[in-house]
Amino acid sequence: MGLFYPKIPQMVMAALLKANPAPIGKRLAETYLKFLAEWKIEHDRQPLQTLKSFVLVFSGCETAQRIRENEILFIVTDMQKIWDKGILFSLLKDTVDELKSRFGITQEIKFDSVDIIGERPMGKYYCGMCKKFFEFGIEREKVTCPLMAQKCMFDPVNINKINYQIADLIKVLHITPDLYSRFMSLVPERKNGPAILKEILTHDWKFEFGEPELREVQHLLGLF
Repeated sequence: MGLFYPKIPQMVMAALLKANPAPIGKRLAETYLKFLAEWKIEHDRQPLQTLKSFVLVFSGCETAQRIRENEILFIVTDMQKIWDKGILFSLLKDTVDELKSRFGITQEIKFDSVDIIGERPMGKYYCGMCKKFFEFGIEREKVTCPLMAQKCMFDPVNINKINYQIADLIKVLHITPDLYSRFMSLVPERKNGPAILKEILTHDWKFEFGEPELREVQHLLGLF
């Protein structure tokens, strides 16, 4: 959910938390653990990958790790496209420190960042076949599907080259597990969320929509 799909919920959370930082790391950990339990995801089978999945989903950024005997280093890429570094790393550290003991991980966990895309725009794409949206990598005219590369002959196309409707995004959000709205509910000050969301939908994704569609997206992302 965090790696290829639009970074809309992460961008809203990042903007809200930049305006009003809040120490919600422990509650993020509890929320994530409850989500794993409800979906019957057995984190004890792959504890490090489950931890990495949290970093990916919450940050919306590609993440690599370097594992040493006494230390695990998570390297978060192109975080400046979404987050203030200090805020994200503070939240990740608080959450991961809470999670690692539950997962049986004893190494100290640290974070670093690297810019790959830099000042270039991140690619935003729409697939006319499955009617899904993607956001990743350097902007191109079209890309190979990151999810079904071997099974689908359709290529997601740059949003500047294809027509699409906000109804397609709403459908995707309806079928996506509600982890983002759970995270959003932990942000203590969300009154500016609808305005931030509207700006992202209009400016970044060029959607056309009315108030009913905006309210539905708000509800699906926990902005109510």
